[in-house]
Amino acid sequence: MLARLSLPLLLLACLAFPPAAAPSAEWGEVDWNTRSALEAHRSATLSAEIGGRVVKIHREMGQSFRKGEVLLELNDRVARAALASAKANLAAADAALAAAAGMFERNTASQIELNDARRDAADAEARLETAVRDAEACAVAAPFDGRVVEVLVNEHELVEKGR
Repeated sequence: MLARLSLPLLLLACLAFPPAAAPSAEWGEVDWNTRSALEAHRSATLSAEIGGRVVKIHREMGQSFRKGEVLLELNDRVARAALASAKANLAAADAALAAAAGMFERNTASQIELNDARRDAADAEARLETAVRDAEACAVAAPFDGRVVEVLVNEHELVEKGR
């Protein structure tokens, strides 16, 4: 049961319950001071997956956060525009693929034309996945519960990918 107590509770428990028997006079003076070192279980330096301007920093140095909370937001205008473009390109590629498949069935399109339409649709789908990832990357979320130790960027500054 004692192993499940958090550190502050454990320290309070130690301070609240003095030893059962006081040291005898023959021991001399007893030093109850204890030294310990705390080490973080996990740590991470978070960096942007994409470049952009910092719009909002949600936590300051010393503040705690929970897993999944947004810690920093980048301007997402360019990412949202790229996402809209990727959706439109996928819709057009799917329509072209459907048309090419119909034409192939009627022997008015070649296998090469059908394959090209399939490739274009697959490429458009991959570009959409990338655009979705980039749009999501505009919000930098906490990978685990923790506390901010240092903030290396300010609002309105430009950050580069990976920094």
